[in-house]
Amino acid sequence: MVLDEAHMVYVWGLVESGKAKFLSVRDCLQDYGIFRPLYGKLGNCLIANNGVPILLLSATCCPVAIDLILGSLMLKTVDISFFRGELVQPKIQILRFYMEYPLKLCNNLIRMFSKETEIKDQDLLPTLIYSGTRKATLTVINVLNRARGKKMDAYNSKSNLIRRYHACTGDKDKADCVEDFENKKFPIFSSTMALGLGQNWKRVRCVIYMGRGDPSTISQMMGSCGRDGRPGLAICHGAN
Repeated sequence: MVLDEAHMVYVWGLVESGKAKFLSVRDCLQDYGIFRPLYGKLGNCLIANNGVPILLLSATCCPVAIDLILGSLMLKTVDISFFRGELVQPKIQILRFYMEYPLKLCNNLIRMFSKETEIKDQDLLPTLIYSGTRKATLTVINVLNRARGKKMDAYNSKSNLIRRYHACTGDKDKADCVEDFENKKFPIFSSTMALGLGQNWKRVRCVIYMGRGDPSTISQMMGSCGRDGRPGLAICHGAN
């Protein structure tokens, strides 16, 4: 059994036990559901399949989460071997900016992007902008088009500037957006966690995260840039 994004066992283990309602970041990130709640019930599956080897993979997992993951899977420390590797993207520069405007407005992005007359869309850094809610992904699109002087393109599903992705967008639309981003037809993706933390796009140069959230999840998002070994930029917009 191979389990990727193993830190989600910790999150869904809390959901299964009823403790998730006490998490301060519970409502900060939508589309956690892309990682099924059954992650919190894997311990029962292991009991029914005694002796089956299991491989757990996670890029970010704090000691507390490891202990709770083992508890959720009903395993002891002596039952598992740990292999720890070093960060393979040492050239990611992390910047944090305090928000001057309310998070729901996303106006803090305006100062990050210049007018189209100064920098063409195709010359912008390939960027992923992660938001905590699905509604915010559309707000981000509106703000960026306003910042670029392209207000009429705010609802253009085939925009050459930015498109969005979340759990409730259609399957065909998701596939088309991912394919077009890979083919360099637009430089910026506005999305929630539904885009996936394990995307291996080497063209991504910048990741922007809006709001608060689980630190391990945000770290995973930051790791989406600079995967080709070149320098990457991670920007966090947080409250004062």
